Amino acid sequence: HDVKADHGRPLSLASAAPDNGPSGLPSGRNYSFDYGDAHFTIIDSNEDAQTLRARTRPWLERDLAAAKRRWKFVFLHHPPFSSGRHGSSKKVQSALVPTFQRMKVNLVFAGHDHDYERFRPINGVTYVVSGDGGAGLYRFEKTHAASVRRANRRHGLTMVSVDGGRLELKHLAADSSVLDQFQMMVG
Repeated sequence: HDVKADHGRPLSLASAAPDNGPSGLPSGRNYSFDYGDAHFTIIDSNEDAQTLRARTRPWLERDLAAAKRRWKFVFLHHPPFSSGRHGSSKKVQSALVPTFQRMKVNLVFAGHDHDYERFRPINGVTYVVSGDGGAGLYRFEKTHAASVRRANRRHGLTMVSVDGGRLELKHLAADSSVLDQFQMMVG
């Protein structure tokens, strides 16, 4: 929704994202940064499939190959996998998922569907849809085979803490009750 208003100008004026994304694409929509023991990559999945393949994917591959942190996280709007109303994004699956797998991304976070859903690792990558933060919640249309936890009755937020090689994810409802919780370990 943010890019629909004047092609994202209000968002770019209100934020200070790094300008290290792919050349030729709008600044501040694709970028990465390190924090502690984690590398964060943010991708503008609003681009068409051809742009994702031709411009975003090569940059993503270079970015993740250069990442020297223990943890690799990717954030994008359209979920590669989802049981929600919008469902899985085929363009993200074809253009980016193979790179997530090859470059050993630990977690991919998305929104778009107004619900929460966590998947068991798919070819080594755990996918989370965390879209239940504000607007009206969506019904689940189906159940994806890799889905392990879903919630769509209460608004919530996802919190992640990292301590060395241990990660803990908690998805909390607005009343602070735990809707999902899991841990991951990396060497």
